[in-house]
Amino acid sequence: MELSNLDQQQANIDQAAPCKSAAINLDGQQGTETLLDALVNISRRIASMEDADSVLINIISLARELMCADSATLALYEPNHQLNFKYQVTNGELLTSEATAVDNPIILNVAMLGEAQCFARAESRPELVWHLDQRAFHAAAAAIVPLQLNQTPLGVLWLGRLAAEPFGSTDLIGLSHLANQAVIVLEHASMAARLQSLAVLQERSRIAREMHDSLAQILGYLSLETQTLEALVQQGNQATLLKELQDARALIKSAQADVRENILSLRTTLSGDTGFLAALSEYVDEFGLQSGIKACVQNNTLGEWSLSQFAETQAVRIIQEALTNVRKHAHASHVSVEIETTDGYLNIDIADNGVGMSENAIKHGHFGLQTMRERAENVGGSLVVMSLPGEGTTVHLNLPLIQG
Repeated sequence: MELSNLDQQQANIDQAAPCKSAAINLDGQQGTETLLDALVNISRRIASMEDADSVLINIISLARELMCADSATLALYEPNHQLNFKYQVTNGELLTSEATAVDNPIILNVAMLGEAQCFARAESRPELVWHLDQRAFHAAAAAIVPLQLNQTPLGVLWLGRLAAEPFGSTDLIGLSHLANQAVIVLEHASMAARLQSLAVLQERSRIAREMHDSLAQILGYLSLETQTLEALVQQGNQATLLKELQDARALIKSAQADVRENILSLRTTLSGDTGFLAALSEYVDEFGLQSGIKACVQNNTLGEWSLSQFAETQAVRIIQEALTNVRKHAHASHVSVEIETTDGYLNIDIADNGVGMSENAIKHGHFGLQTMRERAENVGGSLVVMSLPGEGTTVHLNLPLIQG
């Protein structure tokens, strides 16, 4: 258990301090509009592929504020079917946990049976109590709603009040709407993880295909070439022998470049240890060293910005493919990767000073351009290639940013 150190999340919690009971009334028009605005804002954050944990914290903070609660808590089922605490907001404090089991039978029943419930202390009914971070939390009144997807229990969200002021049916409905948004966030995160896993498999398949198309074919060629060289030696044909050796050496050099590039590509794509810009700069630097082409990254972005994890993966792959095209086809001496942000999008230009390409080559998706476009479109972006014979090529990539 630990306190969150994310300043923005803590600021959101501070803004969601307990309100006076008359401040927000969900039965009234103003309260309904406030709830709708909150739901719309959450939907936008989900659509922009914002970090799931950040959105979940925002949801429980809003629930606490809108329903005038002292605490808001989210618990989720683990793969072993144990209901564990995830987040709790109380008194301006965010507690996080993923290893503490929920121990209150009322909360467990709501999660298991899937039926929302309002709780109120009575003479024969003591306060609702749960234990977290070796502390006991109490509520004289509570609203508890399940999180379910297609009748499958995912967890539970509940609010607590220290004062014996019961929650009403309108509060329960509003909390259920927020719980539904949390379910969408969880499913979205699950889908993103599956897409990320699929991207890894696709990357492995791509490298396998490239190894087959380049390295395996070159090795097969060299096997035949050694027989040719042996025959030329026996014939004493020195001129032809020298030419064949030069061709073989060029192919070996090409195969070495492909192998080094594939290793670098795989390491960069699958590495999550560094940020997007750091990983990109490292890749471009190593590409320049390996290819002999002068390569640089120019970062013109200002302020804080971020891409979704899936968008980052696609961006890296597109840039890698574009640089591979530069090495293999452009005959360029210089390539730059320029980055800037405009109107909620990240713009990346990969520009070289090579021989360029014809409009027909661009139109028909030569050099893997169609695959690059599909990668961009899969994350809500776009890709345009601008080139003229003899005037170099610029690949313009446009990707949506996460809106904070």
